[in-house]
Amino acid sequence: MLDVKKVICKVWVLVVAPLVAACLASCVMGRSSVAGEGQLEGYGYAVLKVPESGYGGRADLACVQSEIFSALDATRLDMVGDMSVGDLTEAEKRRLLVVRFTVSLDDEVAVVSATLADYATGRPVATVEGSSSEVLLGGGECRAAAKVAREIRKLFGVGE
Repeated sequence: MLDVKKVICKVWVLVVAPLVAACLASCVMGRSSVAGEGQLEGYGYAVLKVPESGYGGRADLACVQSEIFSALDATRLDMVGDMSVGDLTEAEKRRLLVVRFTVSLDDEVAVVSATLADYATGRPVATVEGSSSEVLLGGGECRAAAKVAREIRKLFGVGE
């Protein structure tokens, strides 16, 4: 005879518990690194660059851009449009950060990273990454981007 309690216990241990653990792990997977102490202090402007390949019709990537733009806009940096960079003075360009992001997605995890680089030299100043293992639920890119946005705000000392 089949013992229902044992079956439920096995299902919990083999199926439900790992899913819960994966969801909890995805909530804390965000990190950032800065090239040097105080490196962000001299910057006053930022321009967000869309990936060269564009979105390819994917609305989830628009969500990523929106999250990152909102985070940058919440900092002390003045946002500059891609087409307006040429209007900046040379002194302003020396204080400009170029922000590029990438999105990597597979069956198990979505990873979004953003690199903040010096406009004049192209040297990376800071890198921020967020990931979400909630890919099967949909919108993993947006959840990973939200983690990147949180890390960007932390880099600039902006509370949530």
